[in-house]
Amino acid sequence: MASAPALTHSSISSGLGKRVLAGAAGGLAGGIVFGMLMAMMGMLAMIASMVGSSSAVVGFGVHLMISVLIGLGLTVLFGNRLLTGYRRGALVGLGYGII
Repeated sequence: MASAPALTHSSISSGLGKRVLAGAAGGLAGGIVFGMLMAMMGMLAMIASMVGSSSAVVGFGVHLMISVLIGLGLTVLFGNRLLTGYRRGALVGLGYGII
């Protein structure tokens, strides 16, 4: 039978992984929503210029990477209460993208 500390450690690490994935999913969800707005405003080429390109597709990719980083940052700040699952993470990310 597993000892109590081993069970506690596995439940903590799986909870942390779940929150990190929820934060990344939330960042992607918010990034897609906001990326569509940026595409309509023609700003993706400006984002692509950060990596030396002028392609809107590259700009969208860079924007999504930044969005995932912001989603992970939100996980650090609010992960214990808000981001308890993938669905909630996506909803928080959509809210972030709309705001």
